[in-house]
Amino acid sequence: MLSDDGKILLRVDESDIVDGSYQIPVGVTSISDEAFIQCRSLQTIMIPDGVTNIGEWAFVKRCSLQTITIADGVTNIGEGAFSKCRSLQTVIIPAGVTIIDDFVFAQCTNLRAITIPVGVTAIGLGAFDKCRSLQTITIPTGVTTIYEGAFANCSSLQMITLPAGVKTIGDGAFEGCEKLAWIIIDSDDQADLGRITALLPEELSSKVIPKSLYVEVIRQLQDKHLARILSSPHTNQLYRFFHVNTRYVSKVNIENEEQRAIEKAGTTIPEEIFCHINAQGADANRYYQKAKALIEREPWPKAPEELKGYEERLINIVTKCIKQAEHFHVAIEENQTASPVTPFN
Repeated sequence: MLSDDGKILLRVDESDIVDGSYQIPVGVTSISDEAFIQCRSLQTIMIPDGVTNIGEWAFVKRCSLQTITIADGVTNIGEGAFSKCRSLQTVIIPAGVTIIDDFVFAQCTNLRAITIPVGVTAIGLGAFDKCRSLQTITIPTGVTTIYEGAFANCSSLQMITLPAGVKTIGDGAFEGCEKLAWIIIDSDDQADLGRITALLPEELSSKVIPKSLYVEVIRQLQDKHLARILSSPHTNQLYRFFHVNTRYVSKVNIENEEQRAIEKAGTTIPEEIFCHINAQGADANRYYQKAKALIEREPWPKAPEELKGYEERLINIVTKCIKQAEHFHVAIEENQTASPVTPFN
């Protein structure tokens, strides 16, 4: 049902849902309060260009709603608009929205990812209350106010990043977030860190760290294990030509064994020299670059207890690279007449 001018979507009935979806008519600019309250079978919907407003409680309790696409033209999402949409997993809030209203995603228990645009300045009362599947969230730089209970009872939340400019954090904003381990402040300024820590309850103050420290911990782990690549002589491209066990082929006519031994010794390089060369030329080391690329793809840990698993993945990547370098050289030495061995790439 539309308003007389066709600009306001007043109500959608269950009979209007086709194959779990509903197409909003062309010309609609606003979705009325509780417009979809009767639509139990709604699974997916796209809010098209032209719509600027989603009314209060517009999709409340649509437990089958799994996917929603919101066009960039939307500037207002009303109170409780998607509250209790328990099948909803991912939401991207459009750039024009400046306030995340009260209870807008409350009790979306399967919501796993939310993207908040930089233009948002406030996160409302209980906005994400009981979003029990959220594990990490980044509050963008423009947010200055986080209201009471905004992230209360997000029982899986392990890490949250707060902007340096946040001025107010309401009571119980993170109450019931039992797994919250890191509160990362996007600043290294001690005044910012002290001020924001003071906004938090005492039991959370020990979880506050500057963003640079978090990044430093991860980078130190990466550098530590990548260094193993450079300390392995096998990863040097020259290794197969000049190491001590290289199959010796005389380059000139040698008259006796003594001269042959001298020539062979003069064409080999000690293993520590290969390591020294590696240390000076990581950018040219194919095994180092491959390991680095694979490590960069690994998702960063979201809580301190995930650091061990993250480090184990780094160890596995580096070990695989080193073993393939070793295998490459052994295969060449054992079968000089076989087809060329392909190095790790």
